Amino acid sequence: MFRALVTNPPWPGDGYGARSSVRWPHKRKDKKLEYPIFLSYAVALAILFDRLGDKERAIALSEPFMKAVVANLDNDWVLTGDAVDAFLRQSHAT
Repeated sequence: MFRALVTNPPWPGDGYGARSSVRWPHKRKDKKLEYPIFLSYAVALAILFDRLGDKERAIALSEPFMKAVVANLDNDWVLTGDAVDAFLRQSHAT
């Protein structure tokens, strides 16, 4: 079983950190926090590499997998091996 902890830790000091969809990391006074896209890419890549064991194929499929599967997880964040295999069969990657 593959387990991973992916976090978006808080920034020290006053303000709120913005890392996603910005040119450079910076702090904001308001609480407008965007979805951390870099985390979903990291999760997609880790899951695919664990399943495929092939770095090049995992990198090639990570963005489509992120858009089709990881971005659509509900608040439970449950992803089964069956869902990963279904994506791989659909993308003709196996």
